[in-house]
Amino acid sequence: MVSFNFSTIINEAWFRYDDENKIVAITDVSAQVSTNHVFKVEFEYRNPVYAKLSYYGLYEHFREDHVIINNLANNLEAPYENFLARSLVKDNEVFIYRYTKSFVDAWVIFYNPIKIKNKMPRRLDEKHIVSLAHALAYFHKSCFNIRKSLPKSSKTLQTDIVQLKEIVLSNKRCDVSGYEKLILEHCDKFLKMLKN
Repeated sequence: MVSFNFSTIINEAWFRYDDENKIVAITDVSAQVSTNHVFKVEFEYRNPVYAKLSYYGLYEHFREDHVIINNLANNLEAPYENFLARSLVKDNEVFIYRYTKSFVDAWVIFYNPIKIKNKMPRRLDEKHIVSLAHALAYFHKSCFNIRKSLPKSSKTLQTDIVQLKEIVLSNKRCDVSGYEKLILEHCDKFLKMLKN
């Protein structure tokens, strides 16, 4: 399992982005549902930003994904124009910092926060489920309408599965001990179904 100091990496990334506004607090706000870590970064003289840090997969894929996400955030139609957080940009490019020291290869991207008017209830009743379904359908329609404005991705589900197999077989970058056979079996089933 990879273990290192996230605060050091975030501080270094921020310094490369803006060496004038000093960080006063970094708080882990990760949802614990992915390989990414999310942190609220607070300053003395500017509004907070959020840092997303990852070390899973390939830097090139992380960069490509976040350029696409930022493009999507900037092009969504109303009422979704503020649905996705926008990345911080430097020199007309999405700013992504790559930290490579000793055995660590990690990447950080900063986001401006988005405003949330109302949070969903912890448990949804039927009317909330129906409302959410309608909202998601309209969101997908908005995504469909701007699909041609998004940069092309070099990744597909197939390339992701092939990469997952390589990671499991090499036993690097993730701990799946005891589940290797099951994961590889499902990867092979998926790849076989793609060919049919």
